[in-house]
Amino acid sequence: MTEKPKILKISILGLIAIAVLALYEIREYLRFVPSNYFPLKFVLQYGTATVLIAISSIGGVRLFVKYKTLFSSTPLIILTGGLICVWIIRQQTTKIDYEKIIIKNDLYVNSTTGMPLDGTYKSPSQWDGFGKDEHCSKQKYEKGIPTGQWMYSFKGDLIHSGVYLEKTKLNDKLSSLAKCRRVDINLWQEGDYPILTIDLINPISKDSNTVETISELTIQSLSNKFKFNTLYIDNVTGKERTTLKVADIK
Repeated sequence: MTEKPKILKISILGLIAIAVLALYEIREYLRFVPSNYFPLKFVLQYGTATVLIAISSIGGVRLFVKYKTLFSSTPLIILTGGLICVWIIRQQTTKIDYEKIIIKNDLYVNSTTGMPLDGTYKSPSQWDGFGKDEHCSKQKYEKGIPTGQWMYSFKGDLIHSGVYLEKTKLNDKLSSLAKCRRVDINLWQEGDYPILTIDLINPISKDSNTVETISELTIQSLSNKFKFNTLYIDNVTGKERTTLKVADIK
């Protein structure tokens, strides 16, 4: 076999190996619903990729040593670049113990480091996709503020899922009423039952009159735009969450 066919053959093996790895990592990164992957499937997928990487690495080194040309280093370049890309994808989701997520200075932070959460976080571990851990949550934060979609599963079954609504004029009005720096509006569902939760972050005013006004204003502003059967208004401080009002929407 001449130089070019050998190099192309080894390069294709490397590309397949990277594709197998990237398929799993991208699938898990984009996932908001628990994975139905079985441990055996994971082992087979990563096992196959490992074998292909080993073969293409050995073949790539032998070709480079033999020919010592830029073209002969193609398999090694593909493997190195591909593995770096897979590593970057894996870093997009950070594992964190749910108990370490607290509110400090009105932001969600990692209690171990004291730094605001920034990025996509999974709790408690990477094995949640197999249902090995009883509880798993996935949430995205931007500089300590929850944003976008989130999910919570129990033993691999999706229990809760939702989305944090983007900051609107309503957020500012509710913040002013409760005298707090931030309000998070969380539209979520348990099964097919839709719920809206207003998180008042470290509110100063949380008397019954203020809470009732917040409830009425929220229902008036959002009930025509979004479907929800129950409204929760919660006081969120540190690691504590207290429900101030529950209202059923007629």
